Amino acid sequence: IDFNHGAFRHADGTTRVVKAFMMNDDQGHYSSATGEEITGFITDNMTTSHGTHTAATAAGTELGNGQQGVAPEVDIVLCGLDTYSSTTNIAGFIKEIFAYAKQINKPAVVSISMGSILFLHDGSDFIAEAVREETQNGTMEGRVVVISSSNSAANWQSIVQSGTTK
Repeated sequence: IDFNHGAFRHADGTTRVVKAFMMNDDQGHYSSATGEEITGFITDNMTTSHGTHTAATAAGTELGNGQQGVAPEVDIVLCGLDTYSSTTNIAGFIKEIFAYAKQINKPAVVSISMGSILFLHDGSDFIAEAVREETQNGTMEGRVVVISSSNSAANWQSIVQSGTTK
C-alpha cells in the first residue's frame, strides 16, 4: 500500500487516511500512525501495488480522470502487511480496525483482497473466527467485512462448497 497515494486525499490535498498500520515483522509486531505521522509510512512494499489498487477501488478519490472508488468520501484506515500476510496478522488488523471504529463511534467496512490455496477453507481459520467475533456472526450493526472469494483463479480448490469444488 502507498499510504500517501493521491486516491486517498481530499480535493484540498489533505489525507483521508485517518489511521494506518504497518506490519514490522512476522511476529505480529506493527506500528500505527495517525495524522501527520502517516506521511512517514511511504509504502509497505516497493514491488507491488495490489493494496493501493484495491483500497482505491473501495474508497479512492476521483483524480481528474472520471474514476473514483465506491465510497470516495469516507475516512480511510489502511493496513500494510508487506511480506507478513498471515491469517493471524490479517485477523489482528480486522480487530484493530473495528476497535478504532468503536473508539471514534463510527461504522466500519473492512475490505480484504487476498487469495490462497493454503490453509483450511472451512471457516475455522483465524480470519473467519475474527470476522465472526467482530461482527457477531454478521449481525452487528455498522460492521461489515468484505473478502474476495479468491485471487487464485487457476486454483479452483480455493472455493469449496458442500463437498464439491467450484
